[in-house]
Amino acid sequence: MSSFEQRVGLTNMVEKYLQELFPDDKCTIKKFGCETILGENTDTDFWKFIKEPEANQQASSMIVKFAPDFLLLKKSKPSKLYFVDVKHSIAPTWAPSRLKMLKEKNGDNKLSTDRVGVVAREALLAYRRYYPSTIVLMACPYNAKLMMAQFAKDIRCLYCYHSTERDDYDCNSCPSKTGGFFDLERDVNSEGSQTPMTNVDLNSFRPADEFFLNELGIRLNENILNNLLGEIKRESIEIGETVEPKLKNLALWNINHAGCDWVDYEVYSFPGNDFYHLDRECICMRGYEDRMVAYATLAQALNSGKKTYCRICCPKPE
Repeated sequence: MSSFEQRVGLTNMVEKYLQELFPDDKCTIKKFGCETILGENTDTDFWKFIKEPEANQQASSMIVKFAPDFLLLKKSKPSKLYFVDVKHSIAPTWAPSRLKMLKEKNGDNKLSTDRVGVVAREALLAYRRYYPSTIVLMACPYNAKLMMAQFAKDIRCLYCYHSTERDDYDCNSCPSKTGGFFDLERDVNSEGSQTPMTNVDLNSFRPADEFFLNELGIRLNENILNNLLGEIKRESIEIGETVEPKLKNLALWNINHAGCDWVDYEVYSFPGNDFYHLDRECICMRGYEDRMVAYATLAQALNSGKKTYCRICCPKPE
């Protein structure tokens, strides 16, 4: 299964649970979105235009293209109507250089792999501008919350993809504030659709059950929610086929130790000490307060072929 098929499968799986997740006596949920508006037959002039990059620079087409997936009608007095959109994030941002950049841009030294989610850049722009009260449901197998929710306007943006490094987007010049649009560009370094992405802070989301209870007064079906969380835990985490196996294993270690104990990594324990062994050709991390700095040093050591040691993955040297 390709990574694109996995992402589509995860979204479809979450959508499958939605009808049962919400109590019938409290609310009604109905399919919405671009497919409902334009129809499933994609061989039409409307669909052909929507798929063009230029559709991302017109308000009318963005309203249609990024229309939220569902309508949620709360049966209160008076009744209230909400937009709900289902998102997923299965590819963690783990590379030391990327995390370092995100920390510096946001002035947040505590940013970690499990906190960084991914959303299509133009989709988040459309929600913030045209559907600010949309409830975004995010499924993420590398975050301890697993299934989380937040209003689009309250999602913290960390970084928007831009192909030109000298002219980075920042929050002050974001099109969602200026009224403009992003450039017509593709993320050529990305697999699949090459859709430009936005990194978001998953700490700005709340657990789904907590969000709906506190914001809408709706208690989700606990059994159905637990089944859904179990399904998300079983989803594969996409780190990349070309990533050095040792570094991939350390990324999984980092995610596991951030509260995601369902994420497996290769570990060999040694009696009498607290050290683990992944590979003897690694770097000693003792003295590094920032684990990601240590990972960067580890990457350099692996590339150099030097035989060094690490307190996380090697037995204590004699």
